Amino acid sequence: LNDGYSPLFNLGYLEFHWIIAYYQSLFGKSSVLVLPFEWLRDKPVYFVNQIRNCVGLGSVETVPEKKVNVGFSAATCNARRIINRFIVSPNKPGIISNTEKRAAVFTSKLNRYIPQSIHEKSERKLAQKIEMIIDEAYTESNQKTAELTGLDLKSLGYRV
Repeated sequence: LNDGYSPLFNLGYLEFHWIIAYYQSLFGKSSVLVLPFEWLRDKPVYFVNQIRNCVGLGSVETVPEKKVNVGFSAATCNARRIINRFIVSPNKPGIISNTEKRAAVFTSKLNRYIPQSIHEKSERKLAQKIEMIIDEAYTESNQKTAELTGLDLKSLGYRV
């Protein structure tokens, strides 16, 4: 979708098998650790211990689980998309205009006042839209990723 406001995105960016295969060719398969995001989200101690064990550190019993820099919901992002149409950006990396700063503060406050039912409805609609767009787009890449890493991606909900 290119409506003049939507960012352009190439589905190929998320075909991770390319970068995994490249790193494995550079550093050797045993020197490349690939972990699924789902483990970070659902089993953070296990996730962290996989990294620690890979680099020769001992396991830990707990890890901080406080979420920081949590993204906005789909409903808030939709509102921000509209607000962004009226903001002039300096178009310089690292420079944020006062208008952009005010919009960020406003968006944060707005997020708190959108009813939960609207957030949930927007999330469902976004998930349906994503599913429609990607459909089977990553099946082949997921198969190759599973082969390269030995991960059971199907059990994590990936199409393989």
